[in-house]
Amino acid sequence: MATDSNQQRVVELLSELVGIDSVNPDMPGGERGEREYSDHLANYGRGLGLDVSQYEVLPGRPNAVLELQVPGATRRIVFDIHLDTVPFDGPISSNDPQVRDGRLYGRGSCDTKGCMVAALLAIESLIADPPEPACDIVLMATVDEEYLKRGVEAAVSRGFRADAAIVGEPTGLTPIIAHKGVARWEVATYGRAAHTAKPANGVNAIYHMSAVIDRLMTRHSVTPPALRHPLCGDGTLTVATISGGVQVNVVPDECRIQIDRRVLPNENPRSTWQAVTDDLRSLEAEVPGMRLESLEPFLLEPGLDTPPEAAIVLAAREAGRQLGLPAEVAGVPYGTDGSTLSSAGIPTVVLGPGDIDQAHTPEEFVEIAQVVSCAALYEAVVRQFARETGGS
Repeated sequence: MATDSNQQRVVELLSELVGIDSVNPDMPGGERGEREYSDHLANYGRGLGLDVSQYEVLPGRPNAVLELQVPGATRRIVFDIHLDTVPFDGPISSNDPQVRDGRLYGRGSCDTKGCMVAALLAIESLIADPPEPACDIVLMATVDEEYLKRGVEAAVSRGFRADAAIVGEPTGLTPIIAHKGVARWEVATYGRAAHTAKPANGVNAIYHMSAVIDRLMTRHSVTPPALRHPLCGDGTLTVATISGGVQVNVVPDECRIQIDRRVLPNENPRSTWQAVTDDLRSLEAEVPGMRLESLEPFLLEPGLDTPPEAAIVLAAREAGRQLGLPAEVAGVPYGTDGSTLSSAGIPTVVLGPGDIDQAHTPEEFVEIAQVVSCAALYEAVVRQFARETGGS
């Protein structure tokens, strides 16, 4: 129940976190990175008496791990919540949280500092009254989710394992058990420079790229109906950036695009890239003078497809029912750390307060009451998971 006292606690904690600049360093304005936020959480965890560790994933960019070890525990559940945000934009131009109309505005409030506050409050309650049967609880705060997800990749490569994971992302408190993956790569076309007074002396790389884009949109913009996923729908392809040419009086000898291909849970990201690449090579053979290159992907990430009968899914649904919150599972088109955890054999649910439509927006916000509800939901999921798995 969202009482005045616990709403005020959420406002205080969330304001602290939103006030910490944690823009991803691979994005504009990310000079400070995630360290301050990671350090803040580590200190907070020590204050609660948790076992705390940090390790650098990239220079100056540490993951933080806070663990509540419960005597006699035979199960371990992890909250995975990322530290980084996208850059500031629009009216919210700094980490200056604003509270109005029952919402807290500020970069990262929705994606995903509201989830972090909910997890911290849930863990505080679980410290005071540990789950029965005993279950260890881990809060893993990861860097770089907004770019290449190197934080969660580092955790898994270091051997991190758990019996279940809750990935904190804005889902409106609906349990998400399936989401798309992604393949991202660059395609280049090469021509021959010439003076634009005599364009026939050159080969225009931009013109050839237009043929590439037409091929992509004609054959690959949406996956065939046979691949349609029951919770995630269709896979899609987007040409997201384009660059080419050096100046207006020179026939461009090079043009580049970057492609974002949203991969369904039942697709293999590398095979998807290979299929598109093979088709572009066929196009190259068809167009006189065309030279193109489909570069090695800079991101290949599978989708998430957690079985509905997994214990963490059943626990999330039952906890939702107990609290009068959404109990039916769903799928989403965006990606999360969950695919990496799932690939490591950790059954995963994505769950948190807020609406993904508010993430990354100029006036990002999260409903304060929903963060309060999420804290209760996270606690209830842990307790239900412990009950369902404690005897096995």
